Amino acid sequence: MSGFCFPGATACHYISTELIPPKFLHTFRAEKYAIFCDAFCPPLPSHFAFFIPRPTSQRLVSNLTCRSSLEPSRRHTFPITTTNRVPSANMKRVCIVGATRGLGRALLDLYASQSNTVVYGTARHDAPKEHEERVHWLSNIDVSKESAGPEILHQYGGNEPFDILYVTAGYFATETFDKPNWEDEVKTYAISAIGPVFLIHHLVHGNALKKGTKIVLISSEAGSICLRHEKEGGGNFSHHASKAALNMVGKLLSLDLKDKGIVVSLVHPGFMRTEMTKGVGYDKYWDAGGAVIPEVAAKTLAEWTDHLDMSKTGQLWAPRGARDIGTAEETMGPKDTLPTPLQLPW
Repeated sequence: MSGFCFPGATACHYISTELIPPKFLHTFRAEKYAIFCDAFCPPLPSHFAFFIPRPTSQRLVSNLTCRSSLEPSRRHTFPITTTNRVPSANMKRVCIVGATRGLGRALLDLYASQSNTVVYGTARHDAPKEHEERVHWLSNIDVSKESAGPEILHQYGGNEPFDILYVTAGYFATETFDKPNWEDEVKTYAISAIGPVFLIHHLVHGNALKKGTKIVLISSEAGSICLRHEKEGGGNFSHHASKAALNMVGKLLSLDLKDKGIVVSLVHPGFMRTEMTKGVGYDKYWDAGGAVIPEVAAKTLAEWTDHLDMSKTGQLWAPRGARDIGTAEETMGPKDTLPTPLQLPW
């Protein structure tokens, strides 16, 4: 990808040339501010002027105004999104796969509020129009496709690995034994259990995940075979079984990545009041089940991740404890005797 880089107070910000109409590109030359072409950008001819606020670590540029000397009386302003190509060494890099809504969005907003963090969030389609400070959107990332990992690497373009990778993307379609759904089953497994294998494979081999990185796979207590009980009955094959498959994937990945110093954690973040649970009719259980808003679950999860280390790699945990696990007492004992955080059985 070609583009222009210009220095900020603590980072180098990047403008893709794709965001500037081609008819202006060949007439521009940097004059007013220091604009540097990266290794992929061809030399720029003359007659170019930028009018941009100098970026800082607190404020990224949102608009670019260009003036061609061929039309000196006209200025052309284009909305842009700048990306920290070289964040300062002490900045924490967090990537959230599935960041447009629910828990993923809550995590993105939480980390974006931290001045020492640069956040990369993926969207399955186009990136949201709003652009928070320190948030960089990676668009058209579909975890159910093998191309998700390579596309993240292409759009990220960073020299440093992510410190934390959250994989929150998921899919929930209700089923009964009398009405199973083939398409929903295939889609759910592809997103929950197949996609993460290829995603992490590509990110590791692309050097975006290295020693010290923490991978947090958002699973569910629903994926624990030991927690299933006649109290809640059967059904929901694709959701529950795909989470069980994800738990196996996470365990195996933890064995593969242990020597690389990469932690793999499987997490039940809690029962949440989200579009996903409402969409399958689970909002009727919100009050009785102790469901929380995603922002509450995100705060607990981020605190959990801060203290995560290799001693918990390859394990399934509930950072919020057993409070919202409906079968906990039948399968693990009285809730008031269970610790928080709680390690869950497979």
